Amino acid sequence: MATTGYKYKIDLVANCIFVKHYGSITFDSLRERSNDAGAHPDHRPGLNRVLDLTGCSIEIDPAGIRAVAGYIKEQSALRGTYTEILIVDSALAFGFGRVISGLLDENFVRYLIFYADAPNLGVEVKKALSLNDEYLLPEFLIIQ
Repeated sequence: MATTGYKYKIDLVANCIFVKHYGSITFDSLRERSNDAGAHPDHRPGLNRVLDLTGCSIEIDPAGIRAVAGYIKEQSALRGTYTEILIVDSALAFGFGRVISGLLDENFVRYLIFYADAPNLGVEVKKALSLNDEYLLPEFLIIQ
């Protein structure tokens, strides 16, 4: 049985929350992680997000997908505008990200989805976040 959990790091120099999810992705697990990170003293509007969903199972039905998008919209006043990058390793996770991005206002969230095995993944993630080549991404992410 897969366990659900996550690790995250807020890096104010990078202006980003880096997250690695484990196990099953559900509406509740996403909301829990969002609330946890939102309560962190370094959390502030405009922080970009990198979510590593590799190795996870997506267990969200269509109603749950609408609930996730609705939750993100509700939180937009607290989050400001930002870029969210999903790192995925399955067509289901990619599709989940595409559906969510289609339900969001692009004026608030710029959504990018990368497959974990994409060539130059680290370079592309750093470029999307306007980070220099020397920036070291957190070790708990699959991105190298």
